[in-house]
Amino acid sequence: MINRNTNLRTFQNKDCSFATIDQQHLSNIYYYWKYAAKAILNPNSAAEAFLEFKDLVKFELNERFNGQLLAYRPHAQFKQEIEALRKLGMLQGNMIKAEGVIIGYIVTMD
Repeated sequence: MINRNTNLRTFQNKDCSFATIDQQHLSNIYYYWKYAAKAILNPNSAAEAFLEFKDLVKFELNERFNGQLLAYRPHAQFKQEIEALRKLGMLQGNMIKAEGVIIGYIVTMD
């Protein structure tokens, strides 16, 4: 079971927990489990995980960032995540859309 003290590794290869992770990473975790995970995992497993992650992410966003969910900003190097978004029909170039609304952009490191 995940909680505020669950260890995570950031894109920069730094260890942290949900209680210390930055706002962008929290937002990306939310979007990953809401959308991309459905194309990577069994959809039922992804839906169950989303419910667990959603509550924790929302709690942290509310406690530390006035409840503000940032735009989805997955890194282009996360090939499996980007391919999942492509499979779901959510990509238009580097733009990510869900239900007709732009929810973010892929981060490229040029």
